[in-house]
Amino acid sequence: MSAELEFSQLDVDAEYIEQRCEQLVSRELIIPIVKDGEMYEITRLGLAYLRGDLDAGHLRVWS
Repeated sequence: MSAELEFSQLDVDAEYIEQRCEQLVSRELIIPIVKDGEMYEITRLGLAYLRGDLDAGHLRVWS
């Protein structure tokens, strides 16, 4: 069993993560669950994509 990766061990900054989350929101794969957008919930589309039940070609184009 592998150890969980700590956020501080990731080689990305918070701005990059925020940008990626915005892209996932625009493709309706996640939705913000609080006003400031720091917490997200995966959508049905997001779950279907992760399960392999949804082809990426059916998603909105990256903005």
